[in-house]
Amino acid sequence: MNSINATTFDGGAANPYAAGAAGGAGGDPYADLPSVQRSVMQYVAEQVSAGEEGVNVNSILRQVGGNSDRVRQEYQTLIDDGHLYQTIDDDQCVSLSLCLSCSASSSC
Repeated sequence: MNSINATTFDGGAANPYAAGAAGGAGGDPYADLPSVQRSVMQYVAEQVSAGEEGVNVNSILRQVGGNSDRVRQEYQTLIDDGHLYQTIDDDQCVSLSLCLSCSASSSC
């Protein structure tokens, strides 16, 4: 009978979804995202004090700059991919990773 072993299919690379994972290069948890998405996620993460209502999309547009249609498209992609979620309306969001860490520590 063949035994089951703990060999990974990815050559032993670190799992970016494992708890406490630092993400890509330099400990940037958003390093694997395209630049506009990374900028959005970094700004939202910096705004952790936004509370339960989250960060307004217009604030994100001002901070990230560039083409507002493109930023809105990337914002929606982050929501669709589960990185961000909307709170009180379509224009307010929080980072799912921040929400998960708050739930674990009951500090929100």
